[in-house]
Amino acid sequence: MSDELLFNTYQIYGVLQAQPEAAKKRIQAIPAATLLNASEHDLVQALIEEFRLNVPVIDEDRIYIAESGEAQVDVSGDPMRMIYDRSQAFYIPGNRTVIAVLFLAKITIGCRIKYINRVSNSALSHVKLALCSAH
Repeated sequence: MSDELLFNTYQIYGVLQAQPEAAKKRIQAIPAATLLNASEHDLVQALIEEFRLNVPVIDEDRIYIAESGEAQVDVSGDPMRMIYDRSQAFYIPGNRTVIAVLFLAKITIGCRIKYINRVSNSALSHVKLALCSAH
């Protein structure tokens, strides 16, 4: 299993700031023959499709707990715990919950996994979110 974060490749603010310049460069790179021969409507539609940002939409009605149970959790990286040797794992009993979250999308984007460690004074939970697209 991977510790890759979901939607963490780019910062949305940077993407939105770069879109106008990227569109301008793309338009300037279109050959003159294409501009003369293509219909304006088709050209605009192609550019819209190329620069469209499809935001994932969670299908809230289909979120469910896929698994739940006790697990040994490594807390050696928790600075709030009194652990003298942080060079090795220090396990305590905790809870493991797998939550399935589906997305509504026009295309299948596949499954991605995100791990979230939640540490509190009263309990420790290790939560894994399996996010998949739905048709």
